[in-house]
Amino acid sequence: MLNDLPTYQCHKTVKAGKITNIIKEGDQTYVICKADNAKRAIAVSDGWLNRHNPEPGGYLVDYDDGYTAYSPEMVFETGYRLITTGLDFSRAIRALRAGVKLTREGWNGKGQYVAMQLPDCNSANTLPYIYIITVDGNRVPWLASQTDLLADDWMLVE
Repeated sequence: MLNDLPTYQCHKTVKAGKITNIIKEGDQTYVICKADNAKRAIAVSDGWLNRHNPEPGGYLVDYDDGYTAYSPEMVFETGYRLITTGLDFSRAIRALRAGVKLTREGWNGKGQYVAMQLPDCNSANTLPYIYIITVDGNRVPWLASQTDLLADDWMLVE
């Protein structure tokens, strides 16, 4: 039925917690999520509950633009991978495209990271490029070395 529509692949970076329970206390409803080996109660509106129909096992997903949604377990777990450490370069590039800053565990300089710059109306450059913030705080264009390309120790910078 929908075979003639274009195919898309997701590359978003989101915050999410696996739902372990949904409880109602008085007039307030809470979604209990597992995050960082702890449980967290997140207040949700009745409208959100009715719109998303969340179930334990699924995920509460918070997007960069502030939109919060529910994703069933299988859909979420086949579409997203937890970002901690140990990213390879292809995943690092996807993260950079999503606006994430990255560093490498193997880099000697503490505090340096790479990020992607997208051109805007004030840019001299017309295409996106990757830059590095050096240990002394300077921002310069960056080109990956063979070691960087083959490394699997890329990490998020908070």
